[in-house]
Amino acid sequence: MGSRGDALVEVELVEDEGARAPRPARAGRLAALLRDRWAARGPRTRRRMSRGVVLVAALACVGAVVAQGRGAADEAAIARLPGIAPSLATPAHEVWRMADATPLGWSGDDLLVQLAATDRVERIDARTGAVRWGATATGVCSSSAQWYGFSFFGMLGAGQVDSAYLVCTQSFGVVGESNPLTILDLADGTTRPGPVLDGTFLGLSGVGDDLIIATAAPDGHVRAERWSITSRKVRWTYLSPDVVVDPASGMAIAGSSAGAFSILGNRSVLLDPVTGQEVTGLAARHAAATEPVDVMLPDGSTLHGAVDGTGRHQRTAPSGAALPSMLGWPMPVGVDDGSVPDVLLMTSPYGQSSAIELSSGAVLWPVPGGARVVARLEGRGVLLDSGRIQVVDLRTGTALWSAEGTGQTVLGPVGGAVTDGHLLGYLTHARGEAVFTVADLGTGAERSRLGLGAGDAALLGSAHDGTVVVFTARPLGSADQGAALIGLRP
Repeated sequence: MGSRGDALVEVELVEDEGARAPRPARAGRLAALLRDRWAARGPRTRRRMSRGVVLVAALACVGAVVAQGRGAADEAAIARLPGIAPSLATPAHEVWRMADATPLGWSGDDLLVQLAATDRVERIDARTGAVRWGATATGVCSSSAQWYGFSFFGMLGAGQVDSAYLVCTQSFGVVGESNPLTILDLADGTTRPGPVLDGTFLGLSGVGDDLIIATAAPDGHVRAERWSITSRKVRWTYLSPDVVVDPASGMAIAGSSAGAFSILGNRSVLLDPVTGQEVTGLAARHAAATEPVDVMLPDGSTLHGAVDGTGRHQRTAPSGAALPSMLGWPMPVGVDDGSVPDVLLMTSPYGQSSAIELSSGAVLWPVPGGARVVARLEGRGVLLDSGRIQVVDLRTGTALWSAEGTGQTVLGPVGGAVTDGHLLGYLTHARGEAVFTVADLGTGAERSRLGLGAGDAALLGSAHDGTVVVFTARPLGSADQGAALIGLRP
């Protein structure tokens, strides 16, 4: 049929007999029978049937397009999630390697690394391994945002560096020695002298372009000062009136906590970061915060940094109405699609992590101690606990599947695994070798494996183009005992 104005016109389609290829006799008889039956129907019936066929075909096409559109929309939504990795469907291979490199942290798609053998800090493009700049920095370097002096592991990390500088110390943890600090600018690698410390370095915290630094004297008294990186002036100084650090053990730690600068030794010293004055009591500790932290919870309510006399955090509804307070704080999550908004994974001040039902405040199930939340996707939680990957139902805590990882402590802030929303990439051990393993997020079925050599390993995260960066350490006694960074990409 054809269309011309408002009238329907009968059009007979005739094949070119000369161009038509010969057909088997049975096929020819069937075609002739169908033509005869079609011709036997009246013109009106044929028009109605043709319209029906066209309508059914159109609806089928619309259904297919809608289904494809929904799938594309879902994929686009997943791709926009913060922290999501590009597709892991294609098996990864090594694209670059840097020997003798220890990670200090991420800055966008760049990694800050320290080369112990050459006293250098370098900023490298994690996608290619290319060095953007290098600077000489003797000693140990860490982010100026937070540095815990007591534990060396406090200086190692692969989270995003929140400050514009690194701070390097030449004589880490040595009592009675003059300890000059060096400030390294992350933008271009230029260095400038920092303050000179006397005593054991306990830790520091960044406040804008200032540093709050704590040290301990040999007799156990502590000193803290706020020092400006730009003006090189001391804004305030605090000297403890009593012994805070046991002179025998020297065990203490200092850093920012809930808006106050804290020194934890024989007793807790809490300092107002603006004035340097010591404050006491839990309420005073939070009152000292210059920028109280508020967190939006999945159900739309807000958990406030301020606490009441019992140490519970205040919580308000979207309307601003008060809700029951909560003891604890949400656990950091690597990737979150917002599913199951009534369930919150949180850590209490007493170290017990739990899944909480926000509507009732009831504890649903205990989260394994020390677990990190790699992702929350489609009602599932991806947890990493001492190297063991576990995918659980967020409402019940039931393990959907689990796999043993390397057991290596992860350096990243939220978990040593990456996901594209469908597959999960993590590290395992097989016959003494670290292996980058990719598994189906829903079932745990392995999709691909890549051996990384003997020794321990930690997954540091991925750049936006899908390059996964792994930190490896060879075992003692091996031909290559150094640490290395490896870039993996499909």
